[in-house]
This record gives sequence, structure tokens and C-alpha cells, in this order.
Amino acid sequence: MRTNTRRAALAGVAAVLSVGLLVPAGAAFATPGHGHGHGNNPGNSAPADNTAKKALHDAVQSANQTYHNAVKAARAAFRNDPAVVAAIAARDAVLSSSTDPAAIDAAKLAFDGAIVAPLATRDAAIAGALSTWETSVDAAFATYDLATNPADAAALGTLRTALRTADLQYRSDVKAANAAYKTAISHAASVRRSSVNAAIATWNGSAKDSAAADAFHAAIVAARTAFDTDPAVVAAKAAKSAALTTAKTTRATAVDAARAAFQTATGHAAPHHLRPSLPRF
Repeated sequence: MRTNTRRAALAGVAAVLSVGLLVPAGAAFATPGHGHGHGNNPGNSAPADNTAKKALHDAVQSANQTYHNAVKAARAAFRNDPAVVAAIAARDAVLSSSTDPAAIDAAKLAFDGAIVAPLATRDAAIAGALSTWETSVDAAFATYDLATNPADAAALGTLRTALRTADLQYRSDVKAANAAYKTAISHAASVRRSSVNAAIATWNGSAKDSAAADAFHAAIVAARTAFDTDPAVVAAKAAKSAALTTAKTTRATAVDAARAAFQTATGHAAPHHLRPSLPRF
């Protein structure tokens, strides 16, 4: 009976600890493992710890919402900019009807040139929103670290910054890989679009019988096959894949280095799920 009572008590303690270590919604973080978590600091009480977690949760949620609102507003302003609206209409008029790949290429180029200024404004606003998010979240985590794990607070801040830098670099590398791919396949995509437009025009002028339908289907398949087998497209896909692999390796290397630096500074392993996820929208 005594043994059963002891087991029940231990199970209850484990359940309480499990609840106490839950990650706040909207922020992924953890305290250092291997006996160095905030639960081992004799000066911390459970109520104080819960208060710190709630404050962190609320601050991160607020930062996320502020970022979300700013990005939404920046994108709406871009979409509704008269120059952008006109540029989209001019480009789409050509893309939806032209059977000349050169004309489609020119329409794309004109569109890119017409939206330079609005695009720069949008990107600057989003970058500013991200900077504000970083400042707010860093301050919230710094307060939390000082309240729950003061011995490692500085090292945790350094680690969190290094991990976020690695994530931002990865995002930048992925964006660059996608942009390079889009540029590399642009002409092949124009050729495909022109072939599809020609097939549509032929269909519209046909009797629209089964023979015409078969011809239309064959033309679409041929356009897609020509695109997929275009040497420029094949090379672009390979280059993008290689770039994404390199980006992942670079991030993993940076993360490993940051965690190793934390262990050197503190004498114990870095916690997992330390930083809040970068906001996405």
C-alpha cells in the first residue's frame, strides 16, 4: 500500500511538472536541460514562474499580432497602388491572349519595371515590421530569462539571436533560389503561355467537337512537355535544388555552432525549441 501511494504521488508530481513546462502558445522556447532549468533556481516560486510565462506569452502574442497587421496593411497598399493595378492589367492582357513569346517577355519586363517603387515601399514596411517584432520579442524573452534563469540569461539571449540570424539567412537564401529559378525559366514559361493561348484560340474557332477537343488536349500536353524538357528549365530546377540543399546545410551548421558556443559559455547543453518562430504571413 505504501509503495502504491508513493507511486501515485510521484505520478502526480510528474504531471504537475509536465504542465509547468508547457510552452506558451505563440512562442517556442525551453529552459536549459541537464539540471540547469529554472526549476532548479532556489529563489523561484511556482507562482512567479507562471507569472513570467504568462507575461512572455502575452508579449509574444502582441508582437505577432502587430506584425500581422503591419504586413497585411503593407500588402494591401501594394495591391491597391494605382501603378500596380495598371501594371497588372497591362501584363495580364498580353499574357492571356498573345501567341508571341517575345511579346509576353516584354510584358513581364514592363510589369517588373512598373512596380519597382511600390514593391520597394512594401518590402521596406515588412522589414520594419519584422525589426519591430524582433525588438519586442527579444525584450520579452530577456525579461523572462532574468526572472526564471538569471545565470544563463545573457547566454540564452546570445543563442537566441544566433539562431534567429540563421533562420533569417535561410529565408533569404531560399528567396534568392526561388527568384533565380523564376528568372531562368521566364522565357520558357512565355513560350508555354503562347502555345496555350494558341491552342485556346484554335479551340474557340473550331467546331468544338470531339476531334477539336482531342487536338486541344494534345496541344496543351505538348506545351507542358516542351516546357518541362526545355534545357533551361531542367538546369534551373537542378540549380534551385542545389541552392536549397546548400541553404539547409548552412543553417544547420550555424545552429550547431550557436549551440556549441552556448555550451562552452555555460557548461551545459543548449535547450531545444529555444526561440520563437519567425513570424510568417
